[in-house]
Amino acid sequence: MRRFAQTSTRTTSAQPVCLHPHPGSASCHCEKVWDEEEEEEKEEKERRAATKCAHQGIRTTKEGIAEARHGRNGVANAQDADFWGPASNFGIPIAAIADMSKDPEIISGRMTGALTLYSGTFMRYALAVTPANYLLFGCHAINFSSQLVQGYRYLNYWNFGGREASLAGRADKTKGQAEGVLTKAEHKLEDVADKVKGVVPK
Repeated sequence: MRRFAQTSTRTTSAQPVCLHPHPGSASCHCEKVWDEEEEEEKEEKERRAATKCAHQGIRTTKEGIAEARHGRNGVANAQDADFWGPASNFGIPIAAIADMSKDPEIISGRMTGALTLYSGTFMRYALAVTPANYLLFGCHAINFSSQLVQGYRYLNYWNFGGREASLAGRADKTKGQAEGVLTKAEHKLEDVADKVKGVVPK
């Protein structure tokens, strides 16, 4: 007969108390018995959960849970947080692509570098998790490439003569526009002079 009792009759989760004269001694096997009973209770709970899941057609393995969350091909479901998180992040690469057509003078070098490191880190994370989140990887791969292009434009503008070339091009454009306006004004003056000559009698 097992020689231990419950410390309290009010709760079923109370720890048993050894009634041997020398608890914890070599001749005392209560702790072993307690461990065996806890293991049996744990196995019984797992069996009940597995039986319930089997009736509902749910797989209880890790692979089954992954399939339920991501589908057999590892693609995130539309209701899953692994879908909406990367989908919301697509605003960053879209903004970066839109900025490619703007003046490189407005590009922030620090922000571009930070976003490049950010996307590079999460590209690695997207492939390291199980299952791999390819939607997140694609989002940050696009942003990573876009930020590299923006970084090149920034360096080219401020460090490799891009700014001087841009200013020279603007000056040439302004000069050409001024010459065009002057030429039109000369033609109008000539037309006015011809009209005046035709009106004034000789």
